[in-house]
Amino acid sequence: MVGGGVVGLATAWRLQSTGLQVTVFDPAVGRGASYAAAGMLAPSAEVVVGEETNYKLQRDSTTRWRALSRELESFGAPAIGVHQVGTLLVGWDASDRRSVAQHATVLRSFGAEYREIQRSELPHFFDGVSDRISQGIFMEDDGWLDPDEALFALRTGLTLRGVEWVASRVETITPVGGHVRLGVGGCKRRFDAVLVATGAESLVEGIESRESVRSVRGSTIRGRGFDRFGLPMLRAFVRGRPFYLVGRREGEVLFGASAEEKDALSVEIGELHRLLRDALDVMPTLETLEWQEIRTGRRPASPSGEPFFDAHPDERWAWMSGHYRHGVTLAPLATEDALAFVQGVLQ
Repeated sequence: MVGGGVVGLATAWRLQSTGLQVTVFDPAVGRGASYAAAGMLAPSAEVVVGEETNYKLQRDSTTRWRALSRELESFGAPAIGVHQVGTLLVGWDASDRRSVAQHATVLRSFGAEYREIQRSELPHFFDGVSDRISQGIFMEDDGWLDPDEALFALRTGLTLRGVEWVASRVETITPVGGHVRLGVGGCKRRFDAVLVATGAESLVEGIESRESVRSVRGSTIRGRGFDRFGLPMLRAFVRGRPFYLVGRREGEVLFGASAEEKDALSVEIGELHRLLRDALDVMPTLETLEWQEIRTGRRPASPSGEPFFDAHPDERWAWMSGHYRHGVTLAPLATEDALAFVQGVLQ
């Protein structure tokens, strides 16, 4: 398994659970896109015109993550909290409210459920939200998990199952007859099959793919001091830009929505300013939030906008990527293609 993000670790767990021996190569496990992810399992909140396939793939994400958590618990790993609190989507101005209405139209076309709500009907849903926002739509099936918690549970479970960890970057992948040879730190390692899940990184030297990904940088801000735990995740259109906020335990708040098509992990002042301005406009109470950290990651976007599993059974390797903003959501589902591929190769 080349790549130790949430997709790579969930896949390693699925393979190791079937009795296969798995080795995970990553110089910094869990420090890629998964590190900066908000962890929203929100297929309804993230519907996009023309992406009905993506919506259908994500629809059972909370059920799949709960099943994965039970598997990990049964083997002695910590549980992964899956919080199905729903999503409240609102608009900042008249134009943004039209975007909310358009979102509702897409939901209807996909057969997704939602309901229109007023602040006067459910005032606690609007706790901390600007007084100028009095209505929105609520999608009750959406949820969230903490990616740090999920990665820790997966690492613990994999260690208990005896996975081999190699904290090195794979330099070359060479298909050779009935096996695959990996070049790592000047040494060669031989495997029966190789899966690559390195997110927005370029493919390792020695293999080529029909697919491609581009890097979309995103940042999330974490703070403490405003309690929305147990309340719906908040999403908003703010002057045409998307914004989201997740209320976690003990007054922790995570928010974001920046998206820059750049490889550098640095955060630009303008990007940060827009994100903070949008946050304070939608939720003025965030002004007193205690700043904790900002995290940045590079999300892998495919030309089609959909994830892919590029299998090369004759060469005994496959590339799984293109999950873009849905890596955490789709991780349990991605393991199914990987398991079927490996089992086919090993027959």
